[in-house]
Parts: sequence; structure tokens; C-alpha cells
Amino acid sequence: MLAGLAPAASADPVPSSSPTTQIASDAAWCWFSEPRAVQSGGVTFLGWITSAGDVTIGSFESQSGNARRFVLMTDFQVDDHDHPAVLLRPDGRLQAFWSAHNGGELHTRTSVRPRDISAWGPLGTVPVKAPGDRVSTYANPIVLPAERNRLYVFARSGYEHVTFTSSDDMGRSWSPAHVLVAEPGQRPYVKYADDGRGTIAMAFTNGHPAETHSSIYYAAYRAGAVRRTGGQPVAATAQLPIAPRQADLVFASPADRDAWVHDVAFDASGRPRIVFATMPQRGTGPHDYWYAAWTGSAWLARRITDAGHSISDDPREPAYTAGISLDHDDPAVVVLARPGTAKLEIERWRTGDLGKSWTHEAITSASVDDNVRPVIPRGSTGSVIWMAGHYGYFTSFRTAAATNSMVMPHAPLPSSVNARVTVRDATVSITASLASLFVLAVPGKELTLQARPVHWKTWQRVGLATSNNGGVASFRVRKRPGWEYRVVWPGDHSMMRAESQPVAG
Repeated sequence: MLAGLAPAASADPVPSSSPTTQIASDAAWCWFSEPRAVQSGGVTFLGWITSAGDVTIGSFESQSGNARRFVLMTDFQVDDHDHPAVLLRPDGRLQAFWSAHNGGELHTRTSVRPRDISAWGPLGTVPVKAPGDRVSTYANPIVLPAERNRLYVFARSGYEHVTFTSSDDMGRSWSPAHVLVAEPGQRPYVKYADDGRGTIAMAFTNGHPAETHSSIYYAAYRAGAVRRTGGQPVAATAQLPIAPRQADLVFASPADRDAWVHDVAFDASGRPRIVFATMPQRGTGPHDYWYAAWTGSAWLARRITDAGHSISDDPREPAYTAGISLDHDDPAVVVLARPGTAKLEIERWRTGDLGKSWTHEAITSASVDDNVRPVIPRGSTGSVIWMAGHYGYFTSFRTAAATNSMVMPHAPLPSSVNARVTVRDATVSITASLASLFVLAVPGKELTLQARPVHWKTWQRVGLATSNNGGVASFRVRKRPGWEYRVVWPGDHSMMRAESQPVAG
């Protein structure tokens, strides 16, 4: 590991003529569940969590600008850790993975059709918790073609375990969870990337920078073993877990600073690149961005530029850097957020000499809101996505999802609601089914039961229920002679408003 000085770069970034448009007005994500966004066939798919706790996936077309969104789970948890990771499967369908922040289960759903988010299959769970652990956080799915498209899902289990499970049938069945990395009393943070064949890169810390003196480490999985950067085996799968000190030390933090990893990717020759941030040890102060590259024989780490201070208003999170990501198709390119004239701005930086020197251009400028946590969608052809707005804390954010691509709202699909009433003794049971233009059953939508005396003009709300995997919502109310009922779907960005015909109770 070698550390360098700040690279030569022009003082002011070259202006960009790219437009800035909004994908969603209410969206947030963290940076330890990936991929946050993927692009295929000119369509970008992005996962986010809303300030109401709705787990959401959106899509937009780079040519037409048409945008859609689908709520995978409503009212889940207001926490930016809960956004879904989005996997583009070999069959072209999308598979989403998410967990509550220290939640009971890691969830998954798969789209019904390839590259189409308008309909999704039933909710499933992924067994990432190690024996004895009760909670999980983060989701990182990866498919390895060299292992006959085996699907791996990495997560954090309990407080201090980095774990993974695997599936040979794309999630219909799973292996038991394995502990991958463990540091007693600490919680390592890991970023993952694959080379498109059979290797998984893992860049990680030995713990949380607010709790321990943290540095940057690297190891890779290939052919049944965790290996050092040069290929030497550290441990076979049956010998896991490993401790951070068994991996390669990429960057040893100086005594007065800590480090937190932000991204890892492979270059065209199969060598890993890492970006990370450093910040004052357990205190407030300016952060820096760093770039590390494997030369073939050693790790070389160099400072890129300043990163401003923590974006969090809460003093408990002094290490929340504004954000930096690699272009996974060309990791000589990074996008980052750093202070501009008044607000945090997004810039694209490029190096041709492993981080020794850089050129850069502005993606945003003269912004009225901060711009943070940028990401280049996997498979993208130049688009960048970021959060714009005010970030207070991981449970308190007022941010939108923005991009430098053209986006316009997509007309919601027509929908319909059918209701059936069953009267038994003193109760009335109502079952309602929700359908869209293309799908006979739409799950995960909140429907409202309304009631009124027959011939009255106004309705009153008497119940709420969420449609199940069959698109059915059920209600039960006290019998009121001479009343009638209807079920209403209020509509959202993906489906138009609909209501059932009144039915007598």
C-alpha cells in the first residue's frame, strides 16, 4: 500500500450541458446495498425508499424519457437503508432485494416480464441470517456465469457478521447462510462487484469509523475460495469466516483519520479499483476522497479531492460523506459530490494514470439544493443518478431522485376494482380484487372501503386493507341495515384511480 499527494487537476470543473431532471420527488438510498441502478436496452431501473417508507422501483427510457414506478411494499420503514437492490437476471427479468435496517427478514420479489416493472410476483425471503442472529441489513445480489449462473446474496447479519447465501435456481431455493467476514465487537462494511464471469471483489473496512479506527481492505471470491488480490487463497468456503487482517491492506488510515469504503469495480484487465473517503477520527471536520488501484503487484492509493463535511445534521453520523461511485464499465471514471459555490454539486472525474492526475467536469452547478450519493447505473451509457434536497439523518430526509438524462412522467395504466359482499349474522365481509390493464391481480396496494346509507350522496371511509399476492383485499365491518359499500383504489403513478360498483350489505 502506497499513499500519494493530492493529484494535479484544474481548479474549476468544465461546465456540462447535460440537463438535470427529476425521476421521483421523494426518494432516498444508502450506499451499502447494490446495485442501486441498472441499465439495459436504453431503460434504467432504480430502487429507492420514500419518506413514507414505501419500497419503490422506477424505470425510465433514455430515448423517450418515459418514466414509471412500482411500490414493492408500502409503509415498510422510514429509513434509507431499506431501498431495494436491483438485479437484472439472465432471463431479463428484474429481481429486487431489500431489508429493514436491522430487520427480521431480507425480502425479494421478481418482475413478471423481462425489463418491465408494471407487475411483480409474490413476496419471498432470503436466508442471510447466521445462526443465532436475529436481524439483517443491506442486500447485494450477484450472479456468476462461471458457476452456471449461481446467484449470491450478501448482507449484514446481526451486528458484526458479513454473510452470504447462494441459489442455483435463481432464488427458488437457497443454501444456508455462511459468515464471510467477522471482527468480534465490530461491524465491517463491504462493497461488492463482479467481473462478469466468476470473480467477486470485496472492498471493506474493519468496522464503523464512528466506533473504531477503520482502514480499507480487499479480498476476492473465486472458484470456491476467498483470495488475496494476487490470487493466493485465504480460506475455502468451508473455512470461513475470515478476519479483515487476513485480507490485503489497501489503505492504512493515519492516526488522526478514519476511512469508509464507497465503491469497488474491475477494470478492463480484471484489476480492481476502489474509491473511499477519509474523515477526522470520531469527530467533525472536512472529508477527502481517495482512489486505490491494484497495479498487478501492489495497491496504490492516492487522494482525489476534498469532499466537504458530513451531509448529516445529526452529530451521531459525522462520517456520512456526500458520496463517490465508480463507473463499473470504465473505473477510470468516478462521479462524486463535493462543495460548490453554495451547495454540494455532482462532478465527473477521469484519470488515465491510476489517480495521479485528473480532469473533471460539472454535472450540476448553481444548485438550490444539495446533491449527494451519485451513482452511475450498471451498464449505463453516460447517465448519472443522485439524491437532491436536504439530508438530515437516515430516518429523516427530504430528497428527490435526479438524473442528467431526460425524463417525463409516464401515463398511469388503467385499473379496475371488483367487490363482493358476504353477510353473516351481525357482520359484513367484503372482498375486492384489483387489476391493471396488463395484470389480472395487483398485490401490495392499499384499498379503501367506503360506506353510505342507500341513496345518500356522500361516502364515508370505514376501512383500509392491502391487496395480497392474488390482488385481493379483505374487509369486515359491523352490519348496518340499508347501507351499501364500495372499494376504492386511489391511484398512483403506475395505475389510475378505480372504484367498484356499489354493493348492498
